[in-house]
Amino acid sequence: MEIDKTSQSELYRLLQQENIELQGKYDELLVKYKKLSEKEHLFMVDSEQCKGITKKGYRCGQKGLPNQGGGHIIHGYCEWHR
Repeated sequence: MEIDKTSQSELYRLLQQENIELQGKYDELLVKYKKLSEKEHLFMVDSEQCKGITKKGYRCGQKGLPNQGGGHIIHGYCEWHR
């Protein structure tokens, strides 16, 4: 079963074209994934930090970490701002 050189080159050209199309689709999906993961990360950080406002007008910095004294974040607020 022998394939002539014309059909081999045509097959190779078609495979390269298909590869370029797939690479373009992959790049689009990668960009979408990065945008979604950035949004998810912002949501996660925002939802884990206390929503309370300090006396100076700044947002409370408590994040419910073990080395912080504000305790766990429950319903969006630390123990000090409940």
